[in-house]
Amino acid sequence: MNKTIPTSLVAGAVIGLLAACAPSTTNNQTNQASVKHNSKPKVKVPPAPHPDGTYSGSCDYTLSNSLSESNAGTLVGEVDLVNTGNVTTHVKVRITWPQEGFAPIAMTRVVKTRPGQHLAVRFHTTASQSVISQLQSWQDGHGLNNGCTYKATILGR
Repeated sequence: MNKTIPTSLVAGAVIGLLAACAPSTTNNQTNQASVKHNSKPKVKVPPAPHPDGTYSGSCDYTLSNSLSESNAGTLVGEVDLVNTGNVTTHVKVRITWPQEGFAPIAMTRVVKTRPGQHLAVRFHTTASQSVISQLQSWQDGHGLNNGCTYKATILGR
């Protein structure tokens, strides 16, 4: 027994299935509206540049075995820098040894330090017998203080 299904019923069923499976334009418009972004992308702002640092040091002199006029000893010193800022800096480091009646012996260096870096800046120079004598004379007149001074100055980034 064969029954014939009218084509109008088949066509109606196919149209109903297509309508159920196809996305509705109303849903698309609603989905597009809810996807709209009104917020701006977040941009991470870097911290303001902050050059900073600390320093400490020491200095002394050594005497040569020969005690010749031209090479009686060596003036030595070290200045320890710590960059505590958040940028790389250029630092001028100066160290001096006093002399009685004369200008101090001075040495200067400019170094670069990165954030968090610890850096030892070392100095040395040969001292004549006259320089050693004038240094010791200064020390005798100043309570045997070694008289050496040092300073670090941040020049910039």
